[in-house]
Amino acid sequence: APAANSGSTAAPSANVNSTGSDVFVGSPAAMGIAPPAASVASGGLSVAPNARLAAIAGVSAVPSATATEPVGPAPKISTTIAGPAEVKVGDEFTVTLRVESDQPINRARAQLRFDGSAFQLLGGDPGGAVPASSGANVIGRSGGAQLDATASGGDTINSGDLIVLKLKAVQARPQTAIAAQLSVMGSSGTIIGSSTPTPLTITVGN
Repeated sequence: APAANSGSTAAPSANVNSTGSDVFVGSPAAMGIAPPAASVASGGLSVAPNARLAAIAGVSAVPSATATEPVGPAPKISTTIAGPAEVKVGDEFTVTLRVESDQPINRARAQLRFDGSAFQLLGGDPGGAVPASSGANVIGRSGGAQLDATASGGDTINSGDLIVLKLKAVQARPQTAIAAQLSVMGSSGTIIGSSTPTPLTITVGN
């Protein structure tokens, strides 16, 4: 089983379990996250009842593009991360991952990563671009969050907000970044498009 997470020397936030695997976000080559070798006790995130945020023991890997999809145009997608450029310790704020696509999307995985010693994850929800019929939830741990969404019943994932996270600044930083990646999959699970936005840089003052 994976060893306990020792990435941060800061005390873990009261509502975030510090064991298990973090969510890794970066360039597309760095985004393959291997699932745990064995089951690990799941930690909990204590959040407001209205926040659809589930704790997980590990984050599954983005599907590999090995299968062949039906011939058709791949979607042209772009993503941006919206949030404040500067906050102070104790401030609560939101960060939003947004997508623009020239075609409706049926299946997508979006991930964000941030410095878990600088920010505490308070809650997260799918954005307005994700249809309620998908039943999608934001899953997360200290330092990361992920959304897996599969549209159903004729609905599609459209351009707009994909993930809305609520964070709290807990440690000062002269500069820290929040990174993200979006992978769009076809019906067989093959990746047919991806986007890595410019990271959001935030200064955390005292």
